[in-house]
Amino acid sequence: MAEEKKAEAEKPAEEAPKPADGEVPSEAAAPAPKKKKKKKKKKKPVDTGPKKPPLMARLVEGLVAFGKGTREIAVTVLASDWRSRRMAILFFLSLIGTGATLVASVQWMLSRFHPSHSQMEAERLKAEAALILKQKVDEDKKVGFQLNIGKYLVELQTEVDPKSPNYGVVDMAEIEIVVECEEDETCAYLKSNNERMRDQVTKILVSLTKEELLSLEGKTRLKEVIKRNLMSWVGHGKIRKVFFIKVLMG
Repeated sequence: MAEEKKAEAEKPAEEAPKPADGEVPSEAAAPAPKKKKKKKKKKKPVDTGPKKPPLMARLVEGLVAFGKGTREIAVTVLASDWRSRRMAILFFLSLIGTGATLVASVQWMLSRFHPSHSQMEAERLKAEAALILKQKVDEDKKVGFQLNIGKYLVELQTEVDPKSPNYGVVDMAEIEIVVECEEDETCAYLKSNNERMRDQVTKILVSLTKEELLSLEGKTRLKEVIKRNLMSWVGHGKIRKVFFIKVLMG
């Protein structure tokens, strides 16, 4: 028996049958290992602390605390202890000053970012004035057409007061006038109506006084009157300026 068992132990182990040529070995005999399912960890709730009360509740609490503090200050002001009363008065005055400064700062910020009606009106008038000035400058830069409308010999009005030292003195003036037109056709129209134009200008110069001719304001006003008078009957176009290129008095 012992020899038979020894012979069986010495026999070589039987090899597994080899697969034939082109045959894929079967792996059904070796089952795939099962994957272990991972357990999902539950998130712990984040502790955000105690919940804040709503805004209205906090506002009410603040007003209540402010009322209590004001009442305590008022009680201290009326206290018999002079030191406590003085400190309460100083604190109360400083509180009023701080509040006034805060209100003034808020009003300044509101006026800066939200201008009042008067400020908006001032800005509008300023913008309109700048626009008018720019238009006037642009108009002055334009080159117009000029026409010499001649020389005018004028007898200036004298003093009507007999006691005046200049009473009875006759002053004469010679004025040479040039007008500037916006279009050449306007100058041509004035030139073709020379007699009418000179008559209109002469009627204006008849009432001229020595003081008006000597002053800058008087000459400026006289130029504007001549310009308006000629523009009232000119056919078309515009008279831009009137110049006195020569003024002689004697």
